Amino acid sequence: MDLNRWNLEGEKVLGLYLDYVPVIGEVVESRVTYGGGVAHTVKLDIGFTTTPGGPRREAGEEVILDHGKNFIEILKEFGVKKYTKKGE
Repeated sequence: MDLNRWNLEGEKVLGLYLDYVPVIGEVVESRVTYGGGVAHTVKLDIGFTTTPGGPRREAGEEVILDHGKNFIEILKEFGVKKYTKKGE
């Protein structure tokens, strides 16, 4: 993945939310943060629940991921257009 490219708007990505929850979705906004970092707002393709009483997000909601550290791959580079749960 080319992490030198900071604007990932429109890209399908796989990343880690809170450093341990795998999420997949489309980057709807990339922005420079205070201090010169980059953050991406990702609209989720699939919702998740971490633990009972822990963070929960539904498909279509958005999460913020830091650039580089939490990104695993830009999926478009591998020909992935949409990911769905098994059985959908």
